[in-house]
Amino acid sequence: MSALLFGVLVLAQLCVLAQPLALSPLPQCACARVWQLAAPAFRAVARDLQPWPAPPAPGTMRKASMQWALRARPGASHELARWHSRNATGRENDLDELQGLLGFAFSNRSVLAQAVTHRSAATQSLDSNQRLEYLGDAVLGMLVAEYLFQTFPGFDEGRLSTIRKEVVSASALAQVARRQDLGSFARLNPGEEATGGRNKEALLADLVEALVAAVFVDGGLDAARLLVLRWLHEDIRLAARDPAGSDFKSKLQEQLRRIRMPDPVYHVVETGPKHNQKFTAHALVAETRLGWGMGKSKKAAEQAAAQYSIQLLEEKNPSELSQWCALANAKTSDLHSPKSSH
Repeated sequence: MSALLFGVLVLAQLCVLAQPLALSPLPQCACARVWQLAAPAFRAVARDLQPWPAPPAPGTMRKASMQWALRARPGASHELARWHSRNATGRENDLDELQGLLGFAFSNRSVLAQAVTHRSAATQSLDSNQRLEYLGDAVLGMLVAEYLFQTFPGFDEGRLSTIRKEVVSASALAQVARRQDLGSFARLNPGEEATGGRNKEALLADLVEALVAAVFVDGGLDAARLLVLRWLHEDIRLAARDPAGSDFKSKLQEQLRRIRMPDPVYHVVETGPKHNQKFTAHALVAETRLGWGMGKSKKAAEQAAAQYSIQLLEEKNPSELSQWCALANAKTSDLHSPKSSH
């Protein structure tokens, strides 16, 4: 029906515009002249009658979403947000599993659902976890400060501040999220998913803060304290052990030498534009990857990789540690042994 109406309107417009051509001294140019006069009207009618553009397919999200929003009629931004929300990826339906991981049963599950909703997947900005992230940052800092104050009475203000800054940094919280596999529960739109959102340091750190806030809102300060100390107790212990603070590369080197393993080698991959570069570092020990980490600089990424490597080594029991050393050394021997000739 719309196509028929479109044809009638265009034909009528052409008839009106063609009338001046009866007096034209150049009838051979009639067709060109008709099109020249009719083109603006044709484009206007076509623009008014064009169907609503289909939403972009997953995998082409970031650029296509922008084009779709620009082409659509007024209100497209709201439709785009609703479409992203409907097509969000993540394990947002596995809230029971997440509650088990947190060790806390929510009386208001909507708070937990909001805590895992990234702004890319929210219908409105207030539906995302940004407000909870804001609250969680304050709750997390206060609880860590309280624990440090009570646990280390011999530490001065400067050392306490250094430890707190280290354990609540974005890189440290992102490592917490990776250890707990919290990123798999994040609710993202397909565009954020396609760009590796589940491994982004900032997104994971924000997720940890939002979850701490969700537990605080639903269960109070005691419930939040239990969660924070369960997640960060080991990080606090490691940071408090060394007055130098966050030199995890030196700590990892010392730990490897104690078990007679070679010093680590760091392989760093750089991604992103120059104004917003991200670095991913892999700690290789005897040609075997141990831990990895991300940061805004090469140094920060290497420190994060070393920190995660230390945690992985300390989680192994003596038997597992011996087996890992044997496998790593065997791999090194295989790589460096001369190949037999045939």
